[in-house]
Amino acid sequence: MKNRTLHFAVSGAGVALSLSIAGRLMDGAAPAIPLDRQLFYNWLSLILSPASFLLRLRDPDGPVVPGLFFVGVSAALNALWYAFAFSVYISLARKRSASLPAAAGGAEPGASRRDSPSERLADRYEHRLAAEDSNASGVESAVFTESARH
Repeated sequence: MKNRTLHFAVSGAGVALSLSIAGRLMDGAAPAIPLDRQLFYNWLSLILSPASFLLRLRDPDGPVVPGLFFVGVSAALNALWYAFAFSVYISLARKRSASLPAAAGGAEPGASRRDSPSERLADRYEHRLAAEDSNASGVESAVFTESARH
């Protein structure tokens, strides 16, 4: 699990760095940037890199990426955020999976999960074949008894 947490932390740092690069490019073309692209960047950074968004709150009209120190702090905080979010997700998933067998009670093992559509289709097909097979054997026995009488 630590390896996957580290992977998510590195992903968070990568997202923060790529948003910092995009923000730096936006700073270079500041007067020519349409407002809708600035809003899109703000929403994207709020969703994917909350650290960089929160660090900019004290001076929202300033540059998007004030300097290298901002990039480093943003990447570190975003890496911690992604690692924390992943560990919370894992703990919630474990609690949920631990509570599922208790909720099933003494039911049969397959009852706790839902069948996929293909499994349901295969079950119906097998049921239909079994029904046709039993009907055919009844018809065959009636034909054989009739032919034996003649």
